[in-house]
Amino acid sequence: MRLITTTLAHAGAASKLSEALTSASWADMHLVVDTTPEQPEVKATHIDPPDGETWPGPIVTVDWPWRHDFAAARNELLDRATKYATADVCWAITLDTDERLLCPDPAALRAELAATDADVCMAFHVSGMYPKERLFRLPTTARWVGRTHECAIGWQRRHTLSSLRFDEEGKTAEQYRAKLVRDEELLRLDIENNPSDSRWWYYLGDTQDSLGKHKEAVVSFERCAACNGWDEEAAWACYRAAKILIGEAENWPDWEEKKRKLQRVIDLCTAGLARHACFPELTRFAALAAFWKGESHKATAWSHMTIALGDYKGCKAMAHRTSFRDVSTAWEMPFDVLKFSAGTPEERAHAALEQDRARYARWGGPPERLAIDRSSQARGEARGELGKFARPLGEMMPASVYPIEHVGRPDYANMNPSMCVHGGRIVCIVRTVNYHIDDGGNYVSLPEDEGVIKTDNWLCEVLGPGWAGLRHPSLDPDALMLNALSLVNARHIVDVSGRPTFATRVLGYEDMRPLSVGGKLYACATVRDSRLDMRCEMAVCEISLRGARVNAHWAAITAAHLQRSDVNEKNWAPLEVDGLLAFLYWSDPTIIRRWNPETKQCDLHVQSTPEFSLDHLRGGSQAVPIEGGHLYVTHEVVWLGGKRAYLHRFVRLDRELRVVGVSGAWYLQALQIEFCSGMCHLDATRLLLGFGVRDAQAVLVVVSTAEAVAACKSWKEWTT
Repeated sequence: MRLITTTLAHAGAASKLSEALTSASWADMHLVVDTTPEQPEVKATHIDPPDGETWPGPIVTVDWPWRHDFAAARNELLDRATKYATADVCWAITLDTDERLLCPDPAALRAELAATDADVCMAFHVSGMYPKERLFRLPTTARWVGRTHECAIGWQRRHTLSSLRFDEEGKTAEQYRAKLVRDEELLRLDIENNPSDSRWWYYLGDTQDSLGKHKEAVVSFERCAACNGWDEEAAWACYRAAKILIGEAENWPDWEEKKRKLQRVIDLCTAGLARHACFPELTRFAALAAFWKGESHKATAWSHMTIALGDYKGCKAMAHRTSFRDVSTAWEMPFDVLKFSAGTPEERAHAALEQDRARYARWGGPPERLAIDRSSQARGEARGELGKFARPLGEMMPASVYPIEHVGRPDYANMNPSMCVHGGRIVCIVRTVNYHIDDGGNYVSLPEDEGVIKTDNWLCEVLGPGWAGLRHPSLDPDALMLNALSLVNARHIVDVSGRPTFATRVLGYEDMRPLSVGGKLYACATVRDSRLDMRCEMAVCEISLRGARVNAHWAAITAAHLQRSDVNEKNWAPLEVDGLLAFLYWSDPTIIRRWNPETKQCDLHVQSTPEFSLDHLRGGSQAVPIEGGHLYVTHEVVWLGGKRAYLHRFVRLDRELRVVGVSGAWYLQALQIEFCSGMCHLDATRLLLGFGVRDAQAVLVVVSTAEAVAACKSWKEWTT
């Protein structure tokens, strides 16, 4: 079997051609038609494979001047590919420079192709909403038609692939609008030549809708449905027209006019169902329109029809369609109306519960697992639901919370305490800031600072009752019973490092995380005053508690080493590796960087890829040694009612610094801005965590070490 990609290259596409061909690196050959031969920079022969890779087969480039006709260009590719169809079975694969093929198992694709007798194979977009003609058996009788939004005709048997999907690169707003303007012009030419072809009316409506010409789009969609064309296309055109009208419903101030237009929506939906009955999208829009008309009993009836047509508890009608679809309508969307229109409070509550169940059934599992499932296509949606499932830390394990007394200037807020064991004591750095967060999420600094955000840091020692001489409580059995925690011996941390700074709008060392290594106290921090553009940079700081320039009221940053980077850097997690200072840079991939005392830079030490998908996690605490490995706390952002909130997880590393366990998502007290900024061993059986709450309060939390470790489940435990 031979697989040949057939690709159009045009002006501006050279930079993407290599990426497109790389996504099909399992093909045997790449055939490229260059539609702009007068511009040598887009020549396919000038495209080099990625570093360390070689193309599996040759690249053949053909010059073909652009004729404003995509079908003609694709037919040229098919004709050219046929000349290279030397194997007994040969397939031409359609691929554009802005497309990426997703084929996790090329052997499975070849096996699926070997098992089909189809002339043409379709592949779905990663969203599952629509397929495209993707592979043609050579030689082929299929021909492309249409200047744009072209389609293939002339084939006899079609198969939809399960082993291949595709994605499309995004366009800038300017690029997308230019494409729409071009498409509208070409589609009008096709309609002028063939006004009875429903396809061109459909895509004209689609283009007009995207251009904001909504009234014209509704007319074009209705013209499409009126043609004696493909029944699926006609029904979907009715859906698109109804969707535009539904979207404009809030702008209809006159009630009688609004009712007439809502009835028009229902009429469009019933007309679409008359063309093709397997469209729950149409019954759902009819339900919505009926509900907005005040006809709850009709809305309930339409909703039950939608459920009956759907995949959750219905006949799976969408399975009988091959093209566009709104997958969520086959699962949870019918309940979005029913939870308001049903006749009794019990029925409405049940519908709301069923909506969640149907959504999770569509995803293929609970959000808690799918949010960290590397193979799940619903991972992004699942993360958006985590706020419903996250639990307070105190429900996961016993947790004692100790608000700590204010340190520093009385008009500065305390936040984000971070701690470590140093010299037999627990030392804690408390960040104090000159701002507060208002109800709109804005950072408001003190009036005299004129909008400049400032941070001061204070180094304290943690004191608990019975801790004789402030020694680390693991040395004092009386400390096993806590009823209070205090911060004592507060020292203002002054910067005597000589680090050059600028008078930017954000000043100071943010979120310092201390760690004691080899008897020396270090801390990492974010700074935004070393560059005029205020890019976030990490500084590795050396801290002294005594010395000629340090008195009883000061601690000092004696050196601050900026870490080279081309991107914004925040939230590194300090840890000790083989007796040396190191930092957990990222969770997925898991990257550990180790401090080089000679260069004063952090070099890559080890990197691995976890079984979990954790690329959305951000740093939080230090990584503390635990049972031969390490344990740390991360945070992730969720949005609830348009406001940002943080969730946390415990993450466990093994001896090789690989992620082997992850806890469920949790929060401290409420779904708000709560940030775990530090963690250390309190004693042999407990951990001490530091939290900032809404950038306005600093608290300490005590949990059981064993409980925190047990909360970190392996991937096998998550999936069984």
